[in-house]
Amino acid sequence: MAKRFHDTEIWNQDWFLELPPTYMLVWNYLLDKCCHAGIWKPNKKFMEYSIGATIDLKKALDLFNNGKKRIRVLDNGRWFIEDFIVYQYGPHLNGNNRLHVSIANILADNKIKLTSIRGLTQV
Repeated sequence: MAKRFHDTEIWNQDWFLELPPTYMLVWNYLLDKCCHAGIWKPNKKFMEYSIGATIDLKKALDLFNNGKKRIRVLDNGRWFIEDFIVYQYGPHLNGNNRLHVSIANILADNKIKLTSIRGLTQV
């Protein structure tokens, strides 16, 4: 079972409060179901089953990226949560840490350059 930090201040952020309640659930679902590198392979049917509502993925992207890019759609169709790595692990990835090496490998497999990650200051 993955354990993740959860931003309790999200309930004070306008962009989140402006989401329809179903899409608030979608956001939390993405944070919980993505891999440890912040990448989610879209599975609309399972998400809808889990949340108990019909979801429009394009609408979700539009809502989440309104005012700030929070989700990057990769060439392979997967979604990368832009601030996930820095929020979960801090602004530095350490090549001597197996978890950080695993994250770097997943990012490379998905053609994400470490230098393109917002807030990541040292690799």
